[in-house]
Amino acid sequence: MTGHGYSVIVPAMNAAPFVAQAVTSALSQIPAPASVIVVDDGSEDDTATVAANAGAVVVPSGGPIGPGPARNLGVSASSAPLVAFLDADDAWAPGHISSCLALLDDPTITVAFSATQMFGRVESLITPDLPVGVAFDVRRALLARNVVPQSGVIVRAAAFREAGGYDSSFPVAEDYELWMRLAGSASFGYTGRPTSLRRIHHQQLTLKRRNEMIVLSWRVRTDAVARWQAMDPTSVEWLSTQLVAAAREDMKSVVWTGDANDLSDLFSVLDSVVVGDPPQLLLEAAEVRLGRGSWRRRFLDAQCRGRAIAGRLLQRGPH
Repeated sequence: MTGHGYSVIVPAMNAAPFVAQAVTSALSQIPAPASVIVVDDGSEDDTATVAANAGAVVVPSGGPIGPGPARNLGVSASSAPLVAFLDADDAWAPGHISSCLALLDDPTITVAFSATQMFGRVESLITPDLPVGVAFDVRRALLARNVVPQSGVIVRAAAFREAGGYDSSFPVAEDYELWMRLAGSASFGYTGRPTSLRRIHHQQLTLKRRNEMIVLSWRVRTDAVARWQAMDPTSVEWLSTQLVAAAREDMKSVVWTGDANDLSDLFSVLDSVVVGDPPQLLLEAAEVRLGRGSWRRRFLDAQCRGRAIAGRLLQRGPH
């Protein structure tokens, strides 16, 4: 196992009910971290005090500045060659770090990550079907969805800094955007073990800003595809196939959740997505029947959808 030290970076805003568990779970890992750095992002509760009492080094952000910039600030306060990320409302199971560090014994792996166990309002496993224990190209999987859990990652600090860290223009999906940039030139490693514990609760940022997440996730995808195609023009075909598959899955997900605003937002962003050679609008890709009318009908016909939801969709009119 690699003997390199690591720091744990925890962005925290009004996280007093959760942050002690996050810090304790990090300090309990074997090997122990060089430091657990909690970036207090303008909290109005006693997050900083709770974190310090649990054993963390607390760095004030002067914010709020957002989770991405807060993590960047935490990395700048670390001198360790590896940095692991843990959200303040999440935790790690025993053995999380040791299984990730074992992957980083391979010098070709830049990012190591685990599977996820969700707890709280929802309890389930997220175990993507990926190569386990070896370096691999994560780009195909990432285009379909973000398979790299924010609280399950440890990355080489030099590579993180060279990539420029988290992009502050992304208030959500900032982790997805970073993984996409790193994936263009770096190999990832997956433990296959659900050792990152993700808490599901009502105040979660990703739940509160779901519409924004949909739009920004597609900005991440299209920006990444443009970069990768510029690097390798022969990749056009498989990148287009992956984008079409991602669109289909997002449509299915939105139809299932029954949110009319989500559906309209998704159509809005997909309207400008171009795929293939020769280029064509993704929504006009005949082989997958992504016509706007077809998916509206599926939405309206979906089981267990109330009239109020259908009414909201119809009131918006044709997009």
